[in-house]
Amino acid sequence: RLISQAPGERNYHIFYELLAGVTSQEERQALRIHDVSGPEDFRMTACSETYDRRDGVEDQDTYQDLRKALQTVGGFSESEQKDLFSVACALLHTSNISFNDTSSISVGEDGSELIQSHSLDSALDLLGVSHEALSNALCLCKIEARGEVFHKKLSVAQATKALEALIKATYGALFTHIVRTINKSIAMKLESLNISRINDFPRIGVLIFSGLNRLR
Repeated sequence: RLISQAPGERNYHIFYELLAGVTSQEERQALRIHDVSGPEDFRMTACSETYDRRDGVEDQDTYQDLRKALQTVGGFSESEQKDLFSVACALLHTSNISFNDTSSISVGEDGSELIQSHSLDSALDLLGVSHEALSNALCLCKIEARGEVFHKKLSVAQATKALEALIKATYGALFTHIVRTINKSIAMKLESLNISRINDFPRIGVLIFSGLNRLR
C-alpha cells in the first residue's frame, strides 16, 4: 500500500492530511510542499488516481485532530511533530526519484545513477543526507568476500527496488518510533497516578500512523 495502491484505494491518510492541512506558507516551505498542487504530484499518492476519502471526511479536518492527538496522547512537542512530518514529506519526494541507465553492454556491467530533480533535492534536504550517500545506498550493492569489500553497480530495476525498500524501511522506523513514544508517554502519566503494575498499563501494540487522528 505504501508503494502502490489498487484502483479506488488511497495511500496512508497522513500524506493527504499534510498536503491539505498544512496552511502556513512558512511551514509548507520547511516541508518542501509549498510548490506542489497536491497528492497528484507524487508517485506514491497518485498511482491509483484516488485522492479523496470515500466517507466524505476532509483531510484538513483530520490533520487538526492528528496534531492534537500527537500532543495529548504521545506528548510530542511542536518541534518533534515537525520532525515527524518532515520524514513523511521526505518519503513523498523520495517516491518521485528516478534513475538513468548507465549500464555498459560492452563490458556486461549494470549501472544506474540518480536523475537530478526538485524532488531529489527536497528528499535530500528533508532526510539530511548527502547526494553521494543516497546514491551509494541505492545504486550500489556492497559485497563482502574473504575479508574484502566490493561494490557492485545495480541496474535501474534493482535501484528502483532499493528505493522502494528505503521508503518502506523509513516509514516502518517512523511508525515504531511513534508507537514507542506514545507507550512511554502513557506509562509516565500512569506512574504519576501511582499505577505501577505493568499489566495495568494500557499500551499500543498495532497502530497505523495515518490513524493517529482517531486517538483523541
